[in-house]
Amino acid sequence: MSSATRPPRRPFGPVLQVEIVEPMGSDTLVRIRLAGQDFHFRMDGQAGPREGERPEFGFDPVRASLFDKDAEERM
Repeated sequence: MSSATRPPRRPFGPVLQVEIVEPMGSDTLVRIRLAGQDFHFRMDGQAGPREGERPEFGFDPVRASLFDKDAEERM
C-alpha cells in the first residue's frame, strides 16, 4: 500500500463508553470500562467527553502509567 492510500498511523484507540467525567479545572478525569475493567484517563481540561458518549480514545502506550491495584504502586 502506498503512503498516499495508507490511512494515517494512530496509537492504540478502541471505541469506549464514557462512564464518569470529572472536570478538575486544568484537567478532566474520565473513567471508562473495557472488558469488565475500569480505566481512568486524565485529559486536558478543555476536552469535553460526556457520560454515555462513545468517543474514540487514543493513547501512546509508551507514555502510559500502569498501577498495581493491590499494592497501589506504579508497575
